[in-house]
Amino acid sequence: MLTRILGLIIFIAAMGIAYLAYEQYSDEIDWSTGTPAKRISLLIQSDFEQLEKENALPPEWKHILKTTYKMNSPVTASLMGDERPHLKTTHRDIKDKPATDLTYEAEIEVIDLPDDKNPGFILQISLLDIKTRNKVFEIGRSYYFKKLNKKKPD
Repeated sequence: MLTRILGLIIFIAAMGIAYLAYEQYSDEIDWSTGTPAKRISLLIQSDFEQLEKENALPPEWKHILKTTYKMNSPVTASLMGDERPHLKTTHRDIKDKPATDLTYEAEIEVIDLPDDKNPGFILQISLLDIKTRNKVFEIGRSYYFKKLNKKKPD
């Protein structure tokens, strides 16, 4: 009986360690085994996580109700397929926010960045007030396809 309990405790501890290791290295695993679409998503997500850490995003960023994508880049659209980056905005935690707090829409436009030596795409994000359709914030970020072939970017 004691050996079964000890075995169960060791098994639970091993599962806990495996879970913690996966959580710590899941981005690297996703990057190394992911498709180009997944790599593009991870590249964008890590960029915006860094912007959030640096407080480069406005307070309205935390009040986004919906996100829409306009894929104006045929190359990126074909690479991405149905994959879309999951930017950390409040609309994913809608249960925690009253509906009146979520008053913005993120309109994300993907545009080709044609270049013979270093092609890529531009991500243009406009933050719009849902009621008035006024633009309250805009940010553009450039991403290059050559980063997709490297190890996980910093």
